[in-house]
Order: sequence, then C-alpha cells, then structure tokens
Amino acid sequence: MFFTKIKGHRDVVSQFADWVLNDKFQGTYLLQGPKGVGKHTISQVLARYLLCTGTQDDSCRCESCRLFPNVPDLMEVDADKNIKVSDIESMEKFLSLLPFKSNKRVVILNDLEEISYGAANGLLKIFEDLKEYAIIISISSNPQKILPTVVSRTSQISFGNLSPDEYVSILKSKGFSNNNLSKLKRAVPYLTGSILSDYNTYLEELKSVPSFVGRLHKMDEDDLIALINQKEQEQSLLPFVEAYILYLNDIMKMHYDGVEALVYEGNFDELVEAQNLFSDELCLCSIEKVRKSLEQYNRGVNVNLKTRVLSAFLWSYTLIQAEKAKKKNESK
Repeated sequence: MFFTKIKGHRDVVSQFADWVLNDKFQGTYLLQGPKGVGKHTISQVLARYLLCTGTQDDSCRCESCRLFPNVPDLMEVDADKNIKVSDIESMEKFLSLLPFKSNKRVVILNDLEEISYGAANGLLKIFEDLKEYAIIISISSNPQKILPTVVSRTSQISFGNLSPDEYVSILKSKGFSNNNLSKLKRAVPYLTGSILSDYNTYLEELKSVPSFVGRLHKMDEDDLIALINQKEQEQSLLPFVEAYILYLNDIMKMHYDGVEALVYEGNFDELVEAQNLFSDELCLCSIEKVRKSLEQYNRGVNVNLKTRVLSAFLWSYTLIQAEKAKKKNESK
C-alpha cells in the first residue's frame, strides 16, 4: 500500500501513487501550499518510493528503504534563510553523477522561495539540462516569491489546508492532550498549517491574546513595541498575530452571531469588556490592517514581518487612545 501514514490530501496522494506505480514520476516538481500541511513529509515518502529497489510500497524492507533517508541517491537542500549559489552547485554536481544504488537520483529542495537570484539562475540551468534519471522535488509555502521563470519549468502540485478533524487527528497521534485539542479545533480553520509544527506556541498565544487586548488601552507605545520585539525574538509573532485576528472576529461575533459562534472558549467576560474598547468599525479596520501586513509578507513585498505588523498595531493603538480620550471628555 502507498502513503498509508499520510493524513489528508487524498487526491494528490492518489495521483502520486499512480505516477509511482506506472513509473511516470519524472523531471521537476513544485509542491506548493500552506506551511505545515505535509508537503515535506509527502516529498520524503515519494523519494523513498522512487529510490526503492524492492516493492515500492510502505511495507518494503529493501536496503534503500531500510536505510532511508541515509542513501547515496538522495540529496536534500535546506534553505537556512537562503538557498545560495554554492547549494545549487552542490546539487548540480550530485545530479551529474549516475545513480549508485537505485535507477534514479532525487533532490528535495526545501523552501524554494528563499532562493537567491544567482542561485535561481543556476537552478534554471539544471532544469534545462536535467538527466533522465534525475528528479527534483521543490517545496514552497510562498510560491509568489519565486521567479516566474523557475515556477514555469516545474510541474506544480497544489496542497490545500487540512480539515480541522485531520489536524486534530495528527496532533493526537503526536500525543497532545485531548482537552486542549477540543478547544483548539474551532480555531484551526483560521490558522496557518504551521500549527502542526508550532502547536504549543499557538496554544500559548491563543491563551495570551485576550489579556493583551484587555490591557492595550493602558499600554504606551514603548510597551507595545517591546512586546512585538519580544514575540519576534521568541519566534511567536505569526501565531500571536493570527490569534489577535481571531479574537477581534469573536468580539464582532458577540454582536451578531451569539456565544455559540465564538472560537475562543471560556473568555465571555473578557470579550464583553473588549467590546467597550473595540467598536465593530475598529475591529474591521484593525483586522484588515493586520491581514494586509501578512499578505504582503507572504508575497515577499516586505521581508520583515515585525515592521509591517508593528505599524498595524500602532495604528489600532492610536485609534483606541483617541476613542478613550473622546469618552473621557464626554463624561466630564
């Protein structure tokens, strides 16, 4: 059987299984889709099948399958912030050699959006002169940042988000608490796929955001800047921002959809207080500002997420302070 341990993406997995079974997997591929939905896991399973010298399924115990991924016909390139020219030169040398144990040589190229311009030109040359036995599986969560000339020379395979049940099933298989998972399930559709790799971080940020919103009007700009800097240093800025958007949505849902529609659980009193801070108009504008920052970041318009996000938060903070001053004057 193929891909028995993979959850979700049944159409993509079925297509890959057919290609492997009929020896149709050849050339260059780009696996694109949200971060953390299983692209890298599936690429490794694919590589194992392609380099298998036995039955090419999950039960095979040939030498290549037993030793995988430590096999001579596989190379994996990790971005580490930037795919450099030297990485592509190493990849070119690897692919110039004939297969050693298998009848193919496979390269998994992670985070293709992080490739430098010079390295991208070198990659195009490899694509043009690719040997029949060579297969390149590239992975990207932000294909918009990749040169169109690179993308156009690949067969593009798109991955969607997993369903909430699939996310919960995967996290449960990793040993996470059922109690926390049941609370998280309602939030999953609104979060990025990286929740699978950053589960604990997301859980903490979902817990911390209500108190942040509650004290936002009491903070000064320096406190807010320090908090955003801290989130960036802790690599929790993206989960924090997504949890913030979720919470503002819940503030509006209290007006129109009722308690049963809320994503956050057990924060009813905090939400009621937050409604006094955030009008519907301010919620909508703040969500739009922050979402736009994330979209621009994902498109590569701005490299520094912190700079964009901080600008959006400071904008919301200024409006909150203005509203606070207005109410104070009205009460006199």
